[in-house]
Amino acid sequence: MNIVVIGYIDFPEYGAAHAYTLEMCKELARQVRKLTLLIGFSQGTTKSRLNQTVNNVFYQGFYLRKMAGELGDRAWSKFTTRILSSVNIIRYLCKANKKDKIDWVFVINEMTFFEGLPIILLCKALGIKFAIHIFDLRFEEFRDLVDLNLKKRLFGMNAKLARNYLFPLLADIIFPISQYLSDYYRGLKHLKSRVEILSVFVDIDKFTPKRKADVFRKKYGIREKRIITYCGTYLRNQGVHVLLDAISILSKKADLPFVTCLTGAWPFVEYEEIKKLIDRYAIQEHLLLTGNLPETSIPSLLASSDIFVLPRTEHIQNVASFPSKLAQYLASGRPVVCSRIGEVLRYCRDGVDLLYFDVDSAENLAEILERLIRNEDLRKRIGINGRKTAEEKFDVKKVIGRLQKRLQKEIMK
Repeated sequence: MNIVVIGYIDFPEYGAAHAYTLEMCKELARQVRKLTLLIGFSQGTTKSRLNQTVNNVFYQGFYLRKMAGELGDRAWSKFTTRILSSVNIIRYLCKANKKDKIDWVFVINEMTFFEGLPIILLCKALGIKFAIHIFDLRFEEFRDLVDLNLKKRLFGMNAKLARNYLFPLLADIIFPISQYLSDYYRGLKHLKSRVEILSVFVDIDKFTPKRKADVFRKKYGIREKRIITYCGTYLRNQGVHVLLDAISILSKKADLPFVTCLTGAWPFVEYEEIKKLIDRYAIQEHLLLTGNLPETSIPSLLASSDIFVLPRTEHIQNVASFPSKLAQYLASGRPVVCSRIGEVLRYCRDGVDLLYFDVDSAENLAEILERLIRNEDLRKRIGINGRKTAEEKFDVKKVIGRLQKRLQKEIMK
């Protein structure tokens, strides 16, 4: 098969979505004849990474000097950028298809109506199959997390048109990441696309528990303390404030040796609010803020950690989506503490693969964290079982292998 994956990423690779896209492409490229990662638009250092082959993936794309800010800020600029990107994608697909017939165009999550419509219509005209992998209810789920001005609302409507009408009517296959999203699409009366769940995945070998575990500890001078780690964004629905409430409770126990590592720095406003909360609680001695780390540093961070936390709150994003970091956490062979919400409940058992705490309950979270800090045997047992779950359910070779077979089956019809 000849597959063109359309993704919107940047280099160096910060953020789970970027690593997710690259990992999918790398594994899928091993299983198909040709794979091109078409970067729709980006900024930063992307220009230096284009027009080359890495891990059997051919990087192609369009370097645009200026891209709009987070979540639709300066939406007109972002709109025009996406339209220009769409024009460039169409040109590339036409040219590439003449040289070597393209079997699939596979989009990863990010595509709005005005850019997506001409691309899908072109695929129909050229006999190219079209699929999209949906992570979440893009933009609509952020409506209560950010200040939505008129421009952002217009941009969100554009995304909603694509999600609710364009893809269900014209895509050959929609691959949602969760059962909730699968049910969402299957419940649309006008649905004509096939819908099949594509779960999160992880490179089992990259996040092996045998990885050297003292690199991160040496870098930050952490010796005997247990490290509790959170990686992600600081949107309120991610629940970092709940984690800090729990840390405030634990900090009052003088005999509890631990430090909490918070990795990430987006969005900036919410990140600054978290810093203020740390100051208010006076828990600086128990906190380490690393800021953004490149994805290449994440395996070392996880290998040095003792406990991982996913403190997600009661919110539609956490019900509809699936935290991609969970697969990495489990593969690292360390215990995970996760709020009892969303797709995770379909894959992991409480007290076996991980430990659940009640949503938004800092007291319950603090209780479980204290138990793990004090009980090494419990940490080992949960970590070993979590690693087995990652190997069985989230191994990238197995997940992408099933995807490759499904795409191959479709073009053989």
